Amino acid sequence: MPVILRTIEEIDAWLRAPWDEAKEMQKPSPDADLIDLTPSNDNEEAQTCLF
Repeated sequence: MPVILRTIEEIDAWLRAPWDEAKEMQKPSPDADLIDLTPSNDNEEAQTCLF
């Protein structure tokens, strides 16, 4: 599971803490922190040709 380190304290803990402490940082992100970057098809018709 990936770890997203957001603060200097989290980075320091991940790099220096014993594994028993650091592994607790591996947890799912809250849904409110996730952003959907899926492109929308709203502009599909507006761009018919690039050249």
